[in-house]
Amino acid sequence: MSAEATRMEENPPNSGKTNGRLLALDIGTRKLIGLVVGEGEKGQEPVILAAAMEEHRERVMLDGQIHDIPKVAAAIVRIKDKLEKATGEKFTAAAVAAAGRSLFTATARAARPIPLFHGLCAQEVRETELEAVAAAGEWLRQGEEKWGKFGSVEQYQCVGYSPVTYFLDGEPIGNPVGQRGEEAAVEVIATFLPGVVLDSLRRAMDLADLRLDSLTLEPIAALEVVVPPGMRHLNLALVDVGAGTSDVAVTSGGTVRNFCMVPVAGDEITEHLAERFLLDFAEAERVKRRLGEGGTVAFRDVLGTSHSLPASRLAEELAEAVERLASRVAETILGAGGGTPQAVFCVGGGSLTPGLAPALAARLGLEPGRVAIKGRETLRLFPGKRNVFQGPELVTPLGIARAAWQNMSLRFRRVEVNGTPVQVLDLRGVTVLDALLAAGYSLRQLYGHGAGITVEVNGAVLSFQPARSSAKLERNDEAAAMGDWVAEGDRITYAKDGGDVGLPLADVLVDAGRETVFHLNRETLGVPARVTVNGKPAGADTVVRDRDTLTARGPETVGEVLEAAGHRRDDFQPRPFLVRYNGLERKLERPALVVRRGGEAVTWEAGVVPGEAFEVVESEPPLVREVLPEEPGIRLVVNGEVVLLPAREEVVTVNGQTASGATPLKAGDEIVHLSRPREVIIAHLLALMDGMSQGVGKGNLLISRNGAEAGFTTPLADGDVLEIVWEEGEGFGSVQF
Repeated sequence: MSAEATRMEENPPNSGKTNGRLLALDIGTRKLIGLVVGEGEKGQEPVILAAAMEEHRERVMLDGQIHDIPKVAAAIVRIKDKLEKATGEKFTAAAVAAAGRSLFTATARAARPIPLFHGLCAQEVRETELEAVAAAGEWLRQGEEKWGKFGSVEQYQCVGYSPVTYFLDGEPIGNPVGQRGEEAAVEVIATFLPGVVLDSLRRAMDLADLRLDSLTLEPIAALEVVVPPGMRHLNLALVDVGAGTSDVAVTSGGTVRNFCMVPVAGDEITEHLAERFLLDFAEAERVKRRLGEGGTVAFRDVLGTSHSLPASRLAEELAEAVERLASRVAETILGAGGGTPQAVFCVGGGSLTPGLAPALAARLGLEPGRVAIKGRETLRLFPGKRNVFQGPELVTPLGIARAAWQNMSLRFRRVEVNGTPVQVLDLRGVTVLDALLAAGYSLRQLYGHGAGITVEVNGAVLSFQPARSSAKLERNDEAAAMGDWVAEGDRITYAKDGGDVGLPLADVLVDAGRETVFHLNRETLGVPARVTVNGKPAGADTVVRDRDTLTARGPETVGEVLEAAGHRRDDFQPRPFLVRYNGLERKLERPALVVRRGGEAVTWEAGVVPGEAFEVVESEPPLVREVLPEEPGIRLVVNGEVVLLPAREEVVTVNGQTASGATPLKAGDEIVHLSRPREVIIAHLLALMDGMSQGVGKGNLLISRNGAEAGFTTPLADGDVLEIVWEEGEGFGSVQF
C-alpha cells in the first residue's frame, strides 16, 4: 500500500462531519427527513441541532426505488437549504440509508491472529468485521449459480452489516475489544441490494451537490436506536413501515438473526382509500393522515363532490387493506427464523396506520400490548430540538445519524475512472479493481481483454488465461495492477487493448472429445459429446472468445445414439404400403427397423442412460387381422367372466390360399374375406374354453343357461349368463380365442 493510501487508512477523509456537525438524510418513498447532529457536552450523547422534513411533490419514488432522479434531487436540495439556514453551515456530504427493496442477505466469518501480549483495539475489531463483509460478497460471487434468480452478483452491492457473534480462540465472547488471545473472529450478517437502487441514490445526491459519505440499511439504522445490543438477547422484531416498503429485523440470543423486506406498506393503504372513495392519491394521503386525529374528516373526490365522514367510519373502510399489510408483515417475521417474537416494535410513518398494531398482534398471536409503536419521545438518544418531530418517522433518521456518528455505517471513497467521479464502497481498503467495478465495468469485461477470457460452460462461469498483452491500466499516470490500493482522489485510467482474445475449443473443453459408451446389437458403441458455441455446432478448432456460451453434452435420447451408429430417423418411421381387401385398396404402415431395449420397443425420443444396451431389428410384417373388420359377436357372462363370442363364420384367403388372422402380409397381397352369420350354441363356447381335457373323469359336465339346465346344442344369445362346471364342482379356466 502506498504511503498516501496508508494515511487514508489512518485518517479517513470521508468523516462526513463539517465543523463537528453531521448531516443525516432519510430519503423515503413519501417524504425526506434531514437531521443535523453535533457534539454534545463532554461525555454526553451528540445533540440534534436542526431537523427538517420535505414531502415529495409528486410520486417520484415507488417501493423505495427512485423513479425520477432530478425531482428527488430537488427535494434533497430543499432539505439541505433549510438545514444550512438553521445551522449556518455549508454541507458537502451526508449519511444516508437505503430501503430493503430486493434485499439479499449472507452470513460470513473472518478471523485474525492476535500478536502476543496484545489487546485488540476497536479499529482491529472493525477491520475484522469488514473482512467478514468482504468474505460474504466473495461467497456470493463464487456461488452465483445457486442464486441466479437475483441476477448477476456484480449487480448487487453491500449496503450494511451487523455482527452476529464475536469469537476469542473459538469461543463466543460479548466484546473482543481489549481481549488477549491467539485468534479473534467475527460472524456477520451482510445485506446486499441491486446496484441500480444505489446508483439512483448516488445520482440524486450528486445533483444535490452532496457526497454520499456513508451508507447503511434502513432496518439496521432503526435497530441501533430501538433495539440496542443490550436488548438483543430477547426474541424481538423491528418493523419499519414506510410508504413503499416495510423493512423487518429480527433479534434473539444476543444478536441480529435476519433482515427482510416486505414490498407492501403505507402506499397500499392510501391506494385502497383512493379506490374506495374515488380520490386522487394526494387527497387520499391527506385523508389517511387525518384519521389518527379522530372527529370528522372532510374531503373531495375526483368528481368534485364533497364528503364529510367520521374518522372511525373511514378507518373501518381501511380494515381489509390493513389486515393484508399485517398478514404480509407477520408472515415475514415468522419466516425470518426464531418463531413468534416476544414483542414487536413498529417505527416509520406507516406504523401510525389505524388498526395496524392490533392487527399485527392478532396475526402473531400476541397480546395487543406486545406490539408497540416507537417514537423519538420513547428513545433516550440525541437530546436537543425536542419540539421538531416526536413520532415514529424520526426513528430511522436518528438511526442513520447514530450509525454514521459512531462509524458503524459503510463509507465511500471518491476516485476518478477515465475522468468520471466514482464513489467506491470502502470495506477493507479500496483496490483498482473495486474502483473499476464501481464505475460499471463487469468482471467479464475486465478479465475478457488481455488478462483472460470468461465463458459460460453448461451454465457455469469459467475464466481462462490466453497469452495476450494486458489492457492499459494506470493509477495517477503510472502503470497499475488490479490489486493496487487506491486513495481518496486517485485517478484511474483503463483502456481495452482492442485485441481479439480467443482460445481453441480444445483448450477450454479438455474433455470435449470424451465418449459415452453404449451397446448396440451386442457391440460397443462410443458416442462423442455434442458441443455448441453460442448455439452453433463447434469442433476442436473452433475459437472461443470472451463471453461465449458453450454447451457440451453426451447423447440424451435413443435417436442420438442411433444417429451416432449411422442410422437414419426415417428407417424407424412408419412407412406405408398397399394391399387389396375384397377388391379395395387398403394402406398399412410399418417402419423398416425397430429399436428395442430390454426386449421392449422404444421410441426415437426416449431418454437414455450411459451403458445401456439396444437392439435394432427389422420390423415384423403386419398380420391379416389388422385388415379384417372387427366383428361385434355376442356378449356372455360365463362363470362370472365376460366373454365376447364370434357370431359369424369367417373364411379368409391371401392370394387364393387359405389364411388366418395371424398370417403375415406383404405389399400387393390380395385378401378375400367372406363372412356370414351363424347360430351360436354352447358347443362353440366349449371349444374355446380352457380346461376341457383336464376335466375328463371328473363326472358329468353341468351346464346352466340363465338359471335353466342346458346342453351342448342349446343356442346362445347376447347377454346370456352361463354356469359350466364338472359334477365334482370344479370349473374351467379362462376362455381362449
